[in-house]
Amino acid sequence: SDLHDHRRPAVPPGAVDHLGEPFPQARQRTHERRQLLAGRLDRPQRGRVELLDRHLAPRPLRREPLQFLAAEPRQDFASRVARHDGPVEVEAEDIGHGTSVARCALAVLSQPLGVEIGRARYLVSPEGRAALAALAPATPRDDPNTLVSRLRRTHPPDAASALSEQALLRAKASARFTADPGMLLTGPGLEMMTHPLVAERRAARLSALGLPAADLTCGLGSDLRACADLGLPAFGLERDPATAILARANVPTADICIGDAAHPPLHIERYAVILDPSRRDGGRRTFNPAAFSPDWDTCLSLIRTARAAVLKAPPGLDRDRIPPWAEMEAVQLGRDMREVAL
Repeated sequence: SDLHDHRRPAVPPGAVDHLGEPFPQARQRTHERRQLLAGRLDRPQRGRVELLDRHLAPRPLRREPLQFLAAEPRQDFASRVARHDGPVEVEAEDIGHGTSVARCALAVLSQPLGVEIGRARYLVSPEGRAALAALAPATPRDDPNTLVSRLRRTHPPDAASALSEQALLRAKASARFTADPGMLLTGPGLEMMTHPLVAERRAARLSALGLPAADLTCGLGSDLRACADLGLPAFGLERDPATAILARANVPTADICIGDAAHPPLHIERYAVILDPSRRDGGRRTFNPAAFSPDWDTCLSLIRTARAAVLKAPPGLDRDRIPPWAEMEAVQLGRDMREVAL
């Protein structure tokens, strides 16, 4: 009965290979072969994926391993070194069984990291900067497909996609607050970005300490930029390479490197640290401090070690999570509660 599950290609009731042999012995061999192949239908082999194409009726069924996947580089996110490996091994239900190997490969392979890095490098290049400067302002209601199609008349497809994304993100940012029109943005980065007025107020308070600032979760660099504008020596840490490239362009006077906030590559006891843990778990916003990244206990350990620190938290944070040695500050802008900070 599993053969007729909607997630798997069903074996047709007739002779699978449809050889047209009229003799009973041939039909028996066909039946045995069909049963053997059906038993292997959902069995991934080590080092490759076997697919059976159900639209090969005039020809004998053949196994088609995805050997071409061996040429695809696998990204090592820890060291950011792409190395070649064998074909991908996946479970059968993870494959969208289409009529072509290419469609199955698209379901198996994720988007490579190099695409985003290439886009970021283009945006910070002189060519990308010039194209952005000549770009007409967009509105949040503009259709992305129409904008991309228009830009493709004068730019390569990848560049047109990057430029249209920036135009729409800038329009969205302008609708929310007065943002620097030259700032490079990403969708997730814009959602996490601190309001400029809130960032400026925090930077002014930190500048009174006379300490260099280190933003361990700098993202696109909005908080770090406010500190740098006041003349503070600024250091930023960002775990995503593409976002770090954009942050370097947004805050050219700061030193920004790629790394993990939980293990900062500097002596934080000498810095005023800014820490804004990610509050998304599996793509969804979470209010569980244990699911933050870094988790809440790690964040508390970091700010306790630092010379001075600001730890941003959601407005609904349970007061039991606030240690007695920290000050809690609630920041409201207009009628909106923006954040709680320790």
